[in-house]
Amino acid sequence: HFNKFNKNDTFTRQQQIQFKSRSIGGLDKLESGHLMRYANDLLGLLQDGQDPIEKDIKKWRNDLSGILFQYSKRKEDTNLEKLFKHMLSRREANEASYTIMMRHYSNLEDFEKVKSYFEHMKENDIIYHGRTFIPLITLCLKLERYKKAERYFDLLLQSSRSKFIHNAFVDLIRSCGEIRTDLNEQHLEKMVNSSLKTLEKFGCEPIGQADAESLEKWFKSTTKIKWRLTEVDVANDSRKCPCCNAHFKKNTISQKRMVRLKRNMMAYVESNIALKANSKIADVDRKRRNKKIREVIQRQADHYGFYDTLISGSKDDFRELSSTKKSTQNDIYNVLGKLENYLDSNGPFDVVMDASNIGYYTKGFNPLQVRDVADEFKDQKCLILCAGILKEKLLTQNPVPNANVRLKNLLLYLQKNHHIFFVGSSVLDDYYILYTILYHNFDIGFVSRDLLRDHLYHLDSTSRVDFQRWQAANQYILQSFTDDNKPVFSGRLETKISVQSSPTGWHIPKSTSNWICVQEE
Repeated sequence: HFNKFNKNDTFTRQQQIQFKSRSIGGLDKLESGHLMRYANDLLGLLQDGQDPIEKDIKKWRNDLSGILFQYSKRKEDTNLEKLFKHMLSRREANEASYTIMMRHYSNLEDFEKVKSYFEHMKENDIIYHGRTFIPLITLCLKLERYKKAERYFDLLLQSSRSKFIHNAFVDLIRSCGEIRTDLNEQHLEKMVNSSLKTLEKFGCEPIGQADAESLEKWFKSTTKIKWRLTEVDVANDSRKCPCCNAHFKKNTISQKRMVRLKRNMMAYVESNIALKANSKIADVDRKRRNKKIREVIQRQADHYGFYDTLISGSKDDFRELSSTKKSTQNDIYNVLGKLENYLDSNGPFDVVMDASNIGYYTKGFNPLQVRDVADEFKDQKCLILCAGILKEKLLTQNPVPNANVRLKNLLLYLQKNHHIFFVGSSVLDDYYILYTILYHNFDIGFVSRDLLRDHLYHLDSTSRVDFQRWQAANQYILQSFTDDNKPVFSGRLETKISVQSSPTGWHIPKSTSNWICVQEE
């Protein structure tokens, strides 16, 4: 089927590869020869000078890594090395592909090979993540090279301060459970406890069934301490474990960390608006663009450095000291100045709502959904940010095209019953939302299905987890509508959803309401 398609000259090469990519249900179903041909097609497409969209590039590179993984899984060392060399020659080997190679040779206990791939990554300035260290650490533990394992583990902890990878620590704990012996248990226990504390510090989501089983495996494998594991159901408003009566930790953030978070978030918002105003930045590749963004964020963060000096004080002091001054940069002020003036004149608000995000809850934009969700907050002071097809000119346009009548009626209704602000460009709407949240010093509800993960990617691990914990307690995430059109939101969480230590053990969240209580027998 693929060969016949390749002979059809009416399709461009890019269209052919896109067709193949959609046609492949799973790489594990393809024979080795087909995998290699598909990989060569992808490498050729990535190098042919065309300008595909970012989503396609990401999909093709993920498929390349997937093909590498299949060769590793099938233990086809020759094809594995052949494809990786092709990727190196085309400069398409990324962190994921290097990590697959390291895992493969870690399973073969070839330390020199694993180390050589790690060193090669550093030489080629490929940014490595936490998971990159796992093959090195586990192999050192297998070979009883405990000091080297500790050195690599320290590097893993350092990398987690800037980019926390949840799965890296879960994988490490799983590996420790698999290789544990009476001789190495003491070394492994120290590393596992540090991993659990890191999951407690930076985690902010349930770990899920599979990862929970990995952690259970470790506790069941130990002989030094006998652990009793009990699965318990916990209501959102419950503060105690029904098994051990230990108190769960509340989903709160200290005032000092909130001030630090605001500083970093404001630096991010201003730097991105400045970068988007500079067309040259949009033309560079993603790696350089992300590096540039981080550099500008750091400069902006230095501008707000006085925030870190605030250690204590009343809520009013916090509001006064952390209030943001208008930037002198024209491009930033042109975007945020109008919103800031509006907030000064009409605020503060209790809730901010992303109208476009809510309107597209189902296929196509539904104005009635926006109205129903907005009315759920009619007893609060609600600010509705409008972007995309919700244009300000619709309010005064007359006559209105038939396709826009419902949109105009929605805007007139929102204008009469709530507060609305027109963002203009949908490219910048997320920054308006973030700025509104920062303006209110996080003392505001947020209505949207968007978890803003693309923006959190650029923040350090502490800022990221603080914002996500704020989201868990303050964001209304639309889940569905009842038969009488009442919106249903996911429950906002009072309990911190992460691995939690207790005086006599640990609590592991499989979901927001289902936990594993781990206690010494």
